[in-house]
Amino acid sequence: MSDPIAELLAELEREAYVADPAIATSLHLARALQKPLADLLGERLNPGATVRSREQRVDWLRATAEHFYHPACSCRIGSPEEGVVDPELRVHGVEGLRVADASVMPRVASGNTNAPTYMIAERCAALMLGQAPSAAAADQPVAVAQG
Repeated sequence: MSDPIAELLAELEREAYVADPAIATSLHLARALQKPLADLLGERLNPGATVRSREQRVDWLRATAEHFYHPACSCRIGSPEEGVVDPELRVHGVEGLRVADASVMPRVASGNTNAPTYMIAERCAALMLGQAPSAAAADQPVAVAQG
């Protein structure tokens, strides 16, 4: 049985990005495909021209690979059985604590999470000030989750 903590630590250390030889191979193939276009592409920036061997590519990947998405959905809105916070962003079972960031999203947005996170923060501020949403906003769903 695998150790989930060890697996998480490995990913955090960016080992997961290069443990699969396909990633380094993909980088190698991308560089091979660039050769016919060298006159059009100009200087190679990432990885630079000094990164030549497979070992150097793996080292470069370990040093530079990172997640490109924004963390979300780790404190999702829902009932105590399904979520961490209620619809008013209060943490279930913890008095006086609210969460107002992308972690409360039930699903990752298909676009950038910046604007929805601002809306969540504005909603939380209004709730804390005792301001209810307008009747029109409360009656009309903005989106319906597709299951």
